[in-house]
Amino acid sequence: MLAADKLRKTFLLLLRSTVVGEAMAARDALLRICKAEGYGPHELTDALIAGTKEINGANGGEVSSREMAQRCLDCFEAGLIRLSDKEQKFVRDMIGWRGPSEKQLDWLKAIYERTT
Repeated sequence: MLAADKLRKTFLLLLRSTVVGEAMAARDALLRICKAEGYGPHELTDALIAGTKEINGANGGEVSSREMAQRCLDCFEAGLIRLSDKEQKFVRDMIGWRGPSEKQLDWLKAIYERTT
């Protein structure tokens, strides 16, 4: 698993956790991953802010279908939401698709709303 994938999943766990010990463990893991890659909390924060500006600048603050699918998959893999086998396959497929149909986009949005 790439460091970026680990960071993403660990950060999601940190933000979504309602258990104090779990949140602290996720925070510690996040810092360990950063340290292993040669970064610290300042670089992580700078990257987060830069990424937010890039996403908002790229499409006016709207989330693309690929970003929605990736978030759904990340939340599923972190155990934050449940997905049926059919939903899992659909979300994985949507990560690589450029132009989903209106029906596909509606289904993806319904799944995505469960992550917020």
